[in-house]
Amino acid sequence: MSLQVDQILAERKAEIQQWLQEKREEIYNLRLPIYSSFDLRDGGYKTAVIDSNVFPAGFNNLDMNAQKRAIEAFSSYIPTLFSGKDILIIPETHTRNLYYLRNLKVIQTLLKKAGYNATIGTLREDICDDCTEAEDCDGEKLILEKMFINGNKLQTTSFSDGLILLNNDFSVPYPPLLDDLEQIILPPLKLSWIYRKKS
Repeated sequence: MSLQVDQILAERKAEIQQWLQEKREEIYNLRLPIYSSFDLRDGGYKTAVIDSNVFPAGFNNLDMNAQKRAIEAFSSYIPTLFSGKDILIIPETHTRNLYYLRNLKVIQTLLKKAGYNATIGTLREDICDDCTEAEDCDGEKLILEKMFINGNKLQTTSFSDGLILLNNDFSVPYPPLLDDLEQIILPPLKLSWIYRKKS
């Protein structure tokens, strides 16, 4: 049964996408989040979303086709909000998790392939220098740059202005350095867990 549903969805993909786009414009004039992930449960006779995440940490699980689609999506979505080319990724503070680090490396790589300069910041307080190096589960190196405030802008040694991309759900209060910034922050801080309930 699930294969039949998959086949029908694949055959009518363009029609479904058009319908969704019309509903977004008609009902909400809704701008979708820059990224998100959904946990699906497939019971064989139906599939349901059981959880959603506005700050996804699974980019390391994307196959090459999905990565290509992500690059295309970034390339078409980001210019609708922001005309620059510099992006600062703000990760979780537990960046010692090697698979999470791989997720960050993939996000950075996808953004670079989409034509952006992507810098990874860090909220870690144990870093004394301007940056630190980390290694992901595949042995690839990442540079995590210490962030600081200059006027109303969040900066690092290689990021002076641009779009701020959160990959941190802030289940604990976010640091004051994110308050009153003149830069665009995506997803918005209001979508972090300190403002939302699971229900």
